Amino acid sequence: MVVCAKTRLSRQRYRSPSVGGIKPFAAEILSLAVVALGWVLPARGQPQTPTPNWQTQVRQLAEAKDWKSAMRIVEQEIARAPQDMDVRAWRTRVLAWSGQLAEGENEYREILKTGPI
Repeated sequence: MVVCAKTRLSRQRYRSPSVGGIKPFAAEILSLAVVALGWVLPARGQPQTPTPNWQTQVRQLAEAKDWKSAMRIVEQEIARAPQDMDVRAWRTRVLAWSGQLAEGENEYREILKTGPI
């Protein structure tokens, strides 16, 4: 029955092999998780350049005295988030920077009516 002993040993070897104490399926899952984390997490040590947000664009346009474009961006943000008082405060700033002080003051008073900021 030497043949049976070999067959039994070979079945056991193929049935539950392990690599470094980890079963193959678990090793595959672990390697997939590591690869997925590599895609999701930002690489360390590489400088990240922040993408300019709408506030930065508004500031740049205001420095260039392009009030129309600056106001267009602010109005788009207000349309996106009408209850956001910070965006409305930006509208007040652009109005004041562009010399439209009365309109800026009215907008600021409307913001104050909504409650504490």
